[in-house]
Amino acid sequence: MRQSIVVFMALCVASSLLAQTTEEPKAPPPAAPPAAPPAPPAPPPPVEPVFPETVPKITAGYQEKGAQLVRARNYVDFTYQSYRLQCDMLTYNVQTQEIDAEGNVILQDGKQRLAGEKLHFNIRLKRGVMFDASGTASPDLHFVADEAEKYDDRKYKATHGAFTSCTQPNPRWQISASKADLELDDHVTLKGATFKVKSVPVFFLPYMRYPIRDDDRATGFLLPNYGHSAVKGTIFGEAFFWAINRSQDATIAYRSFSDLGRGLEGEYRYIFSSSSIGTANLFYMFEKAGTTDKPEGGNTQRKAENVKGYFFNLQHRQLLPFGITNQTDVTILTSYAFKTIYGSNFQNLSDPRKFSSAYFSKPIFYDTINFQLRRDELLRGSVRHEETYYVKKKPRKRIWFTEDSDITNRFPDISVTHNQQKLGASPLLLSGSASFLGYETYHQATNTSEQTTIKTPVTNFTRLNWDPAISVPITAIPWMTFNPTAIFSGAYWTDSYALGTTKPGGGSLLRNTFVSRVQIYGPNFNRIFSTPNWNFSRKWKHSIEPFFQFDYNTKFENATRVLSGAGDHIGAGGTQLLTYSLTNTLWGKRTLIAGYEPTPVDIVRWTLLQRYQPNATYVDPDTKKHVRFGDLNSQLSFKLAPYVDFSFTTNYDFNWMRFVDYQYRGTVAKTDSFNAGIGWTIQKNRKTGENVNNALSASGGFNIKRIGFHLDGYLAYSPMFKENKIQNATLRWSQTFQCWGFELMYQRYKFYSAQENSITFAIHIGSIGTISERIGGSRF
Repeated sequence: MRQSIVVFMALCVASSLLAQTTEEPKAPPPAAPPAAPPAPPAPPPPVEPVFPETVPKITAGYQEKGAQLVRARNYVDFTYQSYRLQCDMLTYNVQTQEIDAEGNVILQDGKQRLAGEKLHFNIRLKRGVMFDASGTASPDLHFVADEAEKYDDRKYKATHGAFTSCTQPNPRWQISASKADLELDDHVTLKGATFKVKSVPVFFLPYMRYPIRDDDRATGFLLPNYGHSAVKGTIFGEAFFWAINRSQDATIAYRSFSDLGRGLEGEYRYIFSSSSIGTANLFYMFEKAGTTDKPEGGNTQRKAENVKGYFFNLQHRQLLPFGITNQTDVTILTSYAFKTIYGSNFQNLSDPRKFSSAYFSKPIFYDTINFQLRRDELLRGSVRHEETYYVKKKPRKRIWFTEDSDITNRFPDISVTHNQQKLGASPLLLSGSASFLGYETYHQATNTSEQTTIKTPVTNFTRLNWDPAISVPITAIPWMTFNPTAIFSGAYWTDSYALGTTKPGGGSLLRNTFVSRVQIYGPNFNRIFSTPNWNFSRKWKHSIEPFFQFDYNTKFENATRVLSGAGDHIGAGGTQLLTYSLTNTLWGKRTLIAGYEPTPVDIVRWTLLQRYQPNATYVDPDTKKHVRFGDLNSQLSFKLAPYVDFSFTTNYDFNWMRFVDYQYRGTVAKTDSFNAGIGWTIQKNRKTGENVNNALSASGGFNIKRIGFHLDGYLAYSPMFKENKIQNATLRWSQTFQCWGFELMYQRYKFYSAQENSITFAIHIGSIGTISERIGGSRF
């Protein structure tokens, strides 16, 4: 009964409410219902979270906002300042600004990207930990780690991580480490690092640090290097790179040679300004001691089996105040044997010369002033010595050399050159030069075992030269030019050979001679013709250009007293010399670069040149004839395409009526594709016609950019020698992949009776560095 009354009262209340909201204008208003109880108060509105001044923006499939926490899931996208976070589930604490994210987590901060499965991060402190993390440490370096902790704005710590620049699912190489510290755009430090190739461990380093800066310059140790040589044995070393500042850096390397000892190598590079640049190289070899077994027992220390010494080279270029340019080249070498044993470049180590110089130049209007200090050394002979000794009863060899060389010092060497300039309104042109030279030469004997040198003075003098010249070019005829020149040539020496001897001490010597010269260019003959249907060249020009020059020098009676090395260009004088040549050139107007106008190219050029001396005084001792005609020199060159050149040179001896030498040169090259060159030189004995030199050199290489392949080689061969016909052979293969590459080089040469066969293997690891036996291309 009580339930029926309650239901009835509820229906009454509902009917009363409906009556108040329903409009019926035709029906009379109903009677007022009884008073109802007061309605309950409305619930308070939800409390919105109080965000910090910079409000994060959160979008997701579902969000739940509370007073302290914000929860979101399904495609969560959270942005705050420079951060952007994407994940499956997110919890954000408004007060502490801490984030807990799970599922496909990606955290981006500018260019840096970190991904993982779980993240705890404080956006106010900019610190946090990513679990099962992966990311980028530089534009091309990627890493994975069990945990990656960001503890500073630019610093990370990784636990059980691996680094690589390969983007493949199974990278070609990687470096794994138990712990790693990473500073963005600076360096990575690894502890317990293992280098792997296709998951195969190659080497282990307890500590490793390498740069990840955009300019690839950061102080630290480089990767260890390895090589093998028949002379030096197994080569192993380590290098340290020092990035001093933006314009200076240095590399210091330790080298270990299993057969020769150990050494230090350094390279310093600097660019103080666009006009001040230089490089310094140093290689120092320590002495390696061995023991010799005594017949009565016991051991005694012996000297090293290697050649102890050092090599230093400085190359400096600078623009000084007042427009003075400076070029300084300094080479200091303990002995040539040292260079030949430790050098890696055959062209350098086979060169018997070395020099050091400091050169200064200053142009002033039509004049140029030059100042030079120079030291030249020329190797005359070298003898190799060997001695057998024993190390733990095993025979070893000690090697040393005795060398003879000639030293020449030029200090000072000052010259002034005056370029042609008109004398007022006259047609005369004035030119000339003057020089002052301090000259010293002596003989030097060196023993590389005892590190001793003996110097024997030979010549010491000072020389002054002057050569003013006046010429009158006559160009009235378009196809011919006359250029008569008068030269007053003088020289003064502070010493000379004593009369009738070849010994210095003859006192000062003065020479004043007159030189007259006439040059005739022409008559020139030209013809232009067209081949409109030939794509090779549609327009041609053929030119014939003869040249004549006649020189007459007055006689110098004391020419035999001029000291050896004084460099007098007049000689005995009293000579008449006629020089004549004829040049034939066929020009073709060709389009060398697509889209550009055709340019003239000398397709074929042939030049014949000879000298004739009417009053020659030299008589050949075999033919008993005066040698008036010089060799007829012939030079023929072809340029069949922009990348094809060929030349042929020969000399014909009119005295013995035979060709005395031939030289062939040919090159085929296309930029970044291929190149090939060959050279062949044959020299004959003028009297017998037998070959005295027969040398062949060849070089070539080609690139396949698409697969990163490069192969090149060089060969120097002489069939004149019965043994070791190959003087130098080099073959290099380099391969570049997406994230790494390698270079394999084989070199063979023979010098000073030492046969060198070396194999050098270098690995280039993307973003990490290079494992190579050389630094900076030095090693003289």
